[in-house]
Amino acid sequence: MKMKTITVLDNQTVQDVAVQYYGSVEGQWWLMTDNAVINSLTDRLNAGDKLLIRSDSAISRDIVEYFSSRLIAIVAGEAGNGGDYDNGFSNDFNIQI
Repeated sequence: MKMKTITVLDNQTVQDVAVQYYGSVEGQWWLMTDNAVINSLTDRLNAGDKLLIRSDSAISRDIVEYFSSRLIAIVAGEAGNGGDYDNGFSNDFNIQI
């Protein structure tokens, strides 16, 4: 299995990273398996944290390719922190990388 190192963005959650790199929230289990710093699905990630990602594995390759081809990062943030329901709502979840 090929691994690569990624850098966590501000307000990214374990679930955000799973969807970004594996195309499904189910990838959070691989994140926990491959990164000793993640002990729980609710662990907070810090901007700049380095995580190992299975670069040759995807649960939904179409979703991974959609986001990567458009340079879109998933940064939904945690409930009550980050995304708000104002006029810029759509932009809260569409951060260019």
